[in-house]
Amino acid sequence: MAPARAGEGDWGEYRKLVLDTLERIEARVNSLEAKFDTRGLDMTQTFVAIRREIADVRSDISVLQFKSGLWGFAAGAIPSALALIYTLIKH
Repeated sequence: MAPARAGEGDWGEYRKLVLDTLERIEARVNSLEAKFDTRGLDMTQTFVAIRREIADVRSDISVLQFKSGLWGFAAGAIPSALALIYTLIKH
């Protein structure tokens, strides 16, 4: 059996330390990736929900604009009609 060279025992210990550190880092990266994937999904769902809310608000605004136009027309038409009737009756 060949005799161990000087420093070879130290390298074996250092190699184990490096491998343990790499495995720990890999586990941490995998954990972070899993958290990121989960949060990415949550963010996507939140984004979709916000887009739906914006679409609903836009729809409500369009309905209100139409209704306000009708109310404006009615508010202008009623006095005009009364004035027309008054002038027809007066003559």
